[in-house]
Amino acid sequence: MHRTEFRSDNPLDDLPRALDILRKLNYRLDGVTMTAADGEPARIAIAFAPRGALSVETFLALVERLPGIAALTYAGPGAGRPGADRSAGRMLEAAVA
Repeated sequence: MHRTEFRSDNPLDDLPRALDILRKLNYRLDGVTMTAADGEPARIAIAFAPRGALSVETFLALVERLPGIAALTYAGPGAGRPGADRSAGRMLEAAVA
């Protein structure tokens, strides 16, 4: 299973945007958690399974580009956060936006 976690000051904006990217890449959603404490950024975690030809790195790069996203991490096959595939993210930006 793949899992990404990030912080957000605007979780009601950022979580739906991240889930929309997941949907547009045709990935399967396995789980979502969000925790928030007063005055602290929310911690959002998304568990997913990639499907199709688009890489996990592309998904991570697109989520990381959302305004308000901070401290994005990845856990899954190839442990640790893989290098973001920025060129693929740019190529897909118009299709996913």
